[in-house]
Amino acid sequence: MIKVTVPATSANLGCGFDTYGIALNLTADFSFEIIESGLIIEGCDPAYQNKDNLVYQACKMVFDKANQPVPPLKITIDSLIPPARGLGSSSACFTAGVLGANALLKNMYSKDELFQMICDLEGHPDNAAACLYGGFQSSIRHDNTWKTCQLPVSDQLCFVVCSPDFELSTKKSRAALPEVLTYHQAVHNISHSIFMVKGLENGDMDLILAGVDDQLHQPYRFQLIDDTDKIRAWAKDNQVALCISGAGPSILMISNHMLDLNEIQDQFTLKWTLRPLQVSYKGAIVHE
Repeated sequence: MIKVTVPATSANLGCGFDTYGIALNLTADFSFEIIESGLIIEGCDPAYQNKDNLVYQACKMVFDKANQPVPPLKITIDSLIPPARGLGSSSACFTAGVLGANALLKNMYSKDELFQMICDLEGHPDNAAACLYGGFQSSIRHDNTWKTCQLPVSDQLCFVVCSPDFELSTKKSRAALPEVLTYHQAVHNISHSIFMVKGLENGDMDLILAGVDDQLHQPYRFQLIDDTDKIRAWAKDNQVALCISGAGPSILMISNHMLDLNEIQDQFTLKWTLRPLQVSYKGAIVHE
């Protein structure tokens, strides 16, 4: 039996739209076992216990690439990562499926080749890079190849993820974005995203606060996320950096001191789950 452990991820980090991703110490475990016949998937919604499951689809992609049939499998999912909350649940499934299949194929492919496959499945590299490699990753598509580099994060920073009890699909979140943006908005995000990189490295809250001041996606996506006006005002008043986690609806808070979870909870009207988390540098791990 093969077991794969992957971290949750938070993408974009404000101005780093489809570029920045950070791995967090909230994990999901996936096990892969060859059985006599058929396909068994446990640990997820019954609606996804079939060949449409993202984990299975990722497995199949690797076996197809290797020109081999997918063997009869039992896939067991034990995940702490909430689905459709902007914490990289789809990347977790794709990463686990690709790594599980590669292990079953006796590690036919290199880690970089696996990264290319995961990004092809996702269509963008931010969550995929952080999920596979861990830490804070900046990723691009260059010369028809997905590339990523790891950037440092100060150990003085504290992270809190706030997740509501409602979902927001990536498809709906992306549909809210405009098709055309201005040069002013592009320049704003390029310049401010550099401040995020340096701010995370040095633990400099002034730079991080500038880095979450996005104009490409957050102004449109916040309109889809109920119950965030008060917490955004509170974060601004308290010099706490706040941004949408991935496509939402979770939000990521960054501070250079421990945050009072009760005080944060008081800013919400609906039910939100607060998770104090740390950066995970392990990335995806295969246990054979």
